Amino acid sequence: MTTAHPDHGLEDLCAAGTELYTSALREGRVPRGAANSAPCLVDLGLLQPHVEDAHWLEPVAPAVALHRFLRSAADRIADERRREERLAAVFEPLMRIDGRRTAGADTPTIEVLSSLQQINLAITKAMAQAGTELLAIQPYNGRPTKALAESMERDQALLDRGGRIRTLSVATGANVAAGTEVASVDPGDEQVWEALRALYLIGQPDDLPAIRPYQRELPEISDRLRQQALLAESSIRARSSTHP
Repeated sequence: MTTAHPDHGLEDLCAAGTELYTSALREGRVPRGAANSAPCLVDLGLLQPHVEDAHWLEPVAPAVALHRFLRSAADRIADERRREERLAAVFEPLMRIDGRRTAGADTPTIEVLSSLQQINLAITKAMAQAGTELLAIQPYNGRPTKALAESMERDQALLDRGGRIRTLSVATGANVAAGTEVASVDPGDEQVWEALRALYLIGQPDDLPAIRPYQRELPEISDRLRQQALLAESSIRARSSTHP
C-alpha cells in the first residue's frame, strides 16, 4: 500500500525532500524516478527536467529558489496591503454616517445567522473553544445524513475533551402544550450513579470519556456522583494495567 505524500510548503520541506534535494545538488542530477519518494521537489520547483535528457531531473540552485519564493511572498504581502487599502476606502465613508448603528459600541451581542454555512461555522468555532459544557436549543427538522455526520464529529471532539452536551430539540411546527416533556436533557442522579457503579465493576478504557464529565466541579454534579466517577476511572485504570 502506497502512502500519499503529505502536502506542505517550502518552509516545511519534508525529510525525504531535503535528502533528495541535497543529493541532487551534490551529484548535479537525479533519476526522474527518484522523485517518486518526494514529489514535492518538482511541485515546489526545486527539481526540474534535465534540458538534454528527460530521464533525469536537475536541481534549481538554492539561491535562485530562495529568491523566487521570497519574491512570491513579497508579492502576496503587497496584494494584502492593496486589499487593506481597498477595504478602508469602502468602509471609511460608511463609518462617517451619523446613524444609530454606526458606532461599534452599538453592535448587538446576539447575531442572527441565516445561511447553513454561517451557522455551521459559528457552531464549529464555539465547540472548538468549549471545554466544559455545551447547552443548545435547536429545532429538529430531519437533517440529512451528511449534516448529522458532521455534527457528530464536532460533538465527539468535545466529549473526548471531557465536556458534556445538553440539547433541547423540538420538531419544527410542533404544538407543545405547557408542561409537556419534549426532551430529557440529562439523566437523574440515581441513573447516573447506577451507571457509574456498573462502570466501576466492568468499565473499559473506552468508557473514560463518558465518565470524566461527571468528575467536574459543577453545581449540577453532586459530590456523590463526582466521587463515584473518580472511583470508576481509578478502577478501570487498575484493571487495564493488570490485564492490558
